Amino acid sequence: MSVTPSAAQGAAPRPTLAARRPAAGGRIAGALRGLGPDALCGVLVLAAAALWIDSLQDVEIERVTDLGLAAALPAGAFVALAMATVSFALTLRHANVSTPLALLHLVVLVVMLHGATTLIDQEPAFNVVWRHAGVTDYVMTTGSVNPDIDAYFNWPGFFILAALATRAAGLESALGLSGWAPVAFELLYLPALVVIARAFTADRRLAWVAVWLFYATNWVGQDYLSPQAMGYLLYLAMVAVILTTLSRSAAPDLAKWRERGTRVLLRLRIRRPGAALNEVEPTVHATPGQRGALVLICVVLIAATVGSHQLTPWMMLASLGLLVGLRRCTARGLPLITIVLLVAWMTYLATGYLDGHLKPLLGQTLDVQQALAANVGGRLQGSAGHLIVVRLRMVMTLLVWVLAIVGAVRATRRGASSPSHLILSLAPAMLAVLQPYGGEMLMRVYLFSLPFVACYAAQALMPPAGRPAWQLPCVLAAGGALLVAGFLFTRYGNERTTLFTPAEVHAVDRLYAMAPPGSDLIAVSPNVPWKQHHYADYRYQMLSHQLRFDGAAPSSAELAASVAQYMLRSRPKRAFLIVTRSQRVYDDVLGAPAWGSSTDVLRAVERSARFFKMFDNHDGAIFVLRRRAP
Repeated sequence: MSVTPSAAQGAAPRPTLAARRPAAGGRIAGALRGLGPDALCGVLVLAAAALWIDSLQDVEIERVTDLGLAAALPAGAFVALAMATVSFALTLRHANVSTPLALLHLVVLVVMLHGATTLIDQEPAFNVVWRHAGVTDYVMTTGSVNPDIDAYFNWPGFFILAALATRAAGLESALGLSGWAPVAFELLYLPALVVIARAFTADRRLAWVAVWLFYATNWVGQDYLSPQAMGYLLYLAMVAVILTTLSRSAAPDLAKWRERGTRVLLRLRIRRPGAALNEVEPTVHATPGQRGALVLICVVLIAATVGSHQLTPWMMLASLGLLVGLRRCTARGLPLITIVLLVAWMTYLATGYLDGHLKPLLGQTLDVQQALAANVGGRLQGSAGHLIVVRLRMVMTLLVWVLAIVGAVRATRRGASSPSHLILSLAPAMLAVLQPYGGEMLMRVYLFSLPFVACYAAQALMPPAGRPAWQLPCVLAAGGALLVAGFLFTRYGNERTTLFTPAEVHAVDRLYAMAPPGSDLIAVSPNVPWKQHHYADYRYQMLSHQLRFDGAAPSSAELAASVAQYMLRSRPKRAFLIVTRSQRVYDDVLGAPAWGSSTDVLRAVERSARFFKMFDNHDGAIFVLRRRAP
């Protein structure tokens, strides 16, 4: 019996799974080889983003330690950051950088570094976010502001815009906007940052490195749903306009001072003899009418900032004053306009705040010792892990400034000059001793100088002319890995104190359900997810601000008696004490008052017969005085 060829072919055995795998792998490898280097970088950074998101799905709040979020991240998260860093470094392997590819890397970096908390915790982080949502809720509910409630209502611009955005999004609370607010604000900063970097240099690679360094070293954490985040955006937009269309080259009347500066640079061997300093020309050439319109836009940006935030307008004034005074800006009236707007606002619209705070504010002005104590000494306390985080922040800040100084010296020796960026780097330091600003002034100075300091730091990473093309990717990959690893500790080092559990939020909801309007709601520390509703319906009190003990720490009975005595002052409504997990963590990490911690208060009131526990879900407990219990 003969077999036909077709029958023989039909009877041939099918390839096994093991035989098909190499063929499939070969096809994938062939497809990857067919892609260009830029496409491979795009695939690599998208794979890094996917790996990062997948790795963070299993992170639990309970695993976050005093060292912050980095201690709870799995190995896959660090691999994802390394992949994104290497991919960006490879993107800059040649001078003709692909703009869409560079933007893709920056967007992925922002999502990875500044959106980590949103991927981990289903509740909004930072207790201040809940307060901001409460102010926004008040504006939406009443359609007005009340400066007599607290300082927020004296600068309501941000909250009015937040209320409009919440209504436009169809949300019941601004908390719905807070989850991805850090990522949204950081991405909104991107256009202005690119403009600032391009005004610094004509080298596209250097500009992209500067923007990347900004995001990798912006650990200050002021990009949440807050007036500072919006004020910073307006500040960057104003500076971008000035550097591109309202800037000017060296003024003739300052020629003598420039000659003296040149001699000093020559003596210090920072500038080479005979090397001419070349400035980058403005990237946009505007007509007089266009410049007038841009000046008007700057005035609008300044006015919006004056009505939204206490500090940012002063940063604007410092920057504008130096730029105009040193003849680097053609809009010479902007500093005067800023002063007029500030004085008018404080005189007529912020009087409620100044009436009660003017004397303390003036007493703190130019007090260097108090500023250092609040900004440095006040932070060097807490647990051992927290102290490590604080010192890492100092080291990373010093590293950025050292890189900036090295980059400035190298650029000057090569003949590159960017006086406006140097002025903007130093201008915020003028306010360092003006006010302690609650112990955060040095952090804000760093934040406002960072866009310009990052430009100089990027120059320190750029190899000299004539070096091999592979040197920049290698240096950037190594330096970037160090900065990104440090970012996890500096930005998220306090994350144990900022994350809230659903059980804590439920405890606060129960508190609002139990307490009649007008009651005193008392917590031990401010780290509570409350005030998102009923902002003006209750009196919110902190035991950490009220209790005082002379001498040794009180016993448990004495502490309970003092808390009860304070709660008895509530008239005519009742007082409710809430102690949550985040309050106890706050005291453990950042340090408790001398008389005791939230844990001490919890133990004292639980042991005392004078208190009745109305609610307890392990993460939150609510107490009232027993004689007032239902």
